[in-house]
Amino acid sequence: MKKIKVQSRISPFVFVLGFIIILAIVIFVAKLIIFDNSLSYRTKSNGWELIFTLIFFVPFLFGSLTNNQEYTSHILMSDDSLYLVYKIKNKITKTKIIALNEIEKFEIEADLNTVYYSRSSYLKAKITTKISLLNNESITFKNNENEVEFFRCPYQYVLDILKVSSKLPNFSLKLSGNQEFAKENINYFRRFGKKLPFCLAFKYQLKLMPKIAKIIFSIWLIAMIALIGMLIYINAPTLPLSKTEKQYYKIYEEALNDYKNKNYTDAIQKYEEAQRIINTSSDSYLQKAYCYKKLNKCTFAIKEAQEGLKYSNKKPIYYKAKNYKFISNDTISLYSVIGDCSLKIKDYQKAIQAYTYLANSVKYKYTDLYFKRGRAYYNLRQFDLAKNDFIKHKEIIMDCMQNEYCSRYKEKHLKNIELWINACNNLKKSN
Repeated sequence: MKKIKVQSRISPFVFVLGFIIILAIVIFVAKLIIFDNSLSYRTKSNGWELIFTLIFFVPFLFGSLTNNQEYTSHILMSDDSLYLVYKIKNKITKTKIIALNEIEKFEIEADLNTVYYSRSSYLKAKITTKISLLNNESITFKNNENEVEFFRCPYQYVLDILKVSSKLPNFSLKLSGNQEFAKENINYFRRFGKKLPFCLAFKYQLKLMPKIAKIIFSIWLIAMIALIGMLIYINAPTLPLSKTEKQYYKIYEEALNDYKNKNYTDAIQKYEEAQRIINTSSDSYLQKAYCYKKLNKCTFAIKEAQEGLKYSNKKPIYYKAKNYKFISNDTISLYSVIGDCSLKIKDYQKAIQAYTYLANSVKYKYTDLYFKRGRAYYNLRQFDLAKNDFIKHKEIIMDCMQNEYCSRYKEKHLKNIELWINACNNLKKSN
């Protein structure tokens, strides 16, 4: 069987450029790894980046050589002859004329299938044409999706051959694949393909998927819809503030600036002014509590925090203005103020109640609440309960120290908590 020769032609420019790139890679590897150990890590790193960049482009360079292959561009037919036209790229390299009376058999095997869908949709075709001559010579050429393509649409090529098949000696055609789909959509296909309507391409691509792929795709689709829905929810604006709420929020912002500038007395006065407009938003009570805490007026801070808890079932106006979606109230912060201030004024029972609520509610891992509650138990001489909380806090410290991304606790904190644990042991024994 005689096949058409496939020729690869490398231009001098491409050959020289490829040789220079490969030589540069060898020189850089030798320079950076073998001969020069005095270079800095940064220099070597930059060298490796250049090498990998060159390596990345080498396949593209030599991959372009496959375009320099000879392929069957046209099959033309007259009343008594068959003309084969060969090309390399768009340049005709040769022609071959075969008289029809010299042909013993003309055979085509065509596997015409659906499309594959990436950026574009293509007819997936495998066509083998074999021309057997009376002198026992055979000419075979192929058109596969991974090989040299015909100039024309593969399916159209088969249709054109069928039109003149009655004149071809001993013509035979063996078809396989999804020819009907190709026939219905012939207008969408050219040499390099054309985009299908999305719904059509998606329908047939989904139909070709195996069951497990459909399940994975469905899970991915649901996850993407959920993610997009979450992003829309996070970025969607809340309902606009009413006129009264805008007045409240303006004064609230001024009070926040006073707090940041440590003008706590002025901030308290402005929070009270805001509360005269709206007194059912917990954020102003919380901020007043913070101000009293900074001024060491813990009794007032506790009172404000407890008052704020009455309105913690409503979303604060500050959260509405800032479009907070996942923080709905100030409950945790209010209990934290109550706990810290109660511990400071030695109201240990109230401190324990506040910290217990936080322990059951807070998901933040690296927290001091167990240490603070342990101190409250310690001062009430409930050493077993205090020791348990100190041990929990020690575990938190050790876990944080082993986590490279956590810098909250140091070695001094570990030594300090061990002193508290030893104090509980010693005092328990003395009792």
